[in-house]
Amino acid sequence: EGAGGLLSPLTWQSTALDLAVALDATVLVVAHDRLGAMNQSRLVIHCLRQAGCKLAGLILNGAPGSDEVTGSNSAALRRLEPETPVLSLPPMEHWHEAVPLLSPVMNWLKR
Repeated sequence: EGAGGLLSPLTWQSTALDLAVALDATVLVVAHDRLGAMNQSRLVIHCLRQAGCKLAGLILNGAPGSDEVTGSNSAALRRLEPETPVLSLPPMEHWHEAVPLLSPVMNWLKR
């Protein structure tokens, strides 16, 4: 997903979704694991499917400032979107801490 989100404009006439469609891209969705992630993730997944895009999977990023739903979104999304692989990452100090946890994503991208 592009910076700013799937429907963020790249120009006055096109969005990141338009670019994904034009490139026949496989899309990896990333969302913060907090309140609102369920709605945001499902809307993005719905838009991608409607546009005919391939979805690699969804990463829920455990960001600082977690709330009462952090940690429960992944199980709910797996149940509601069973055909979408979901990876939940805990909060981390540095990006390089995530590298060993991202191996499932490589398998998603190979599909």
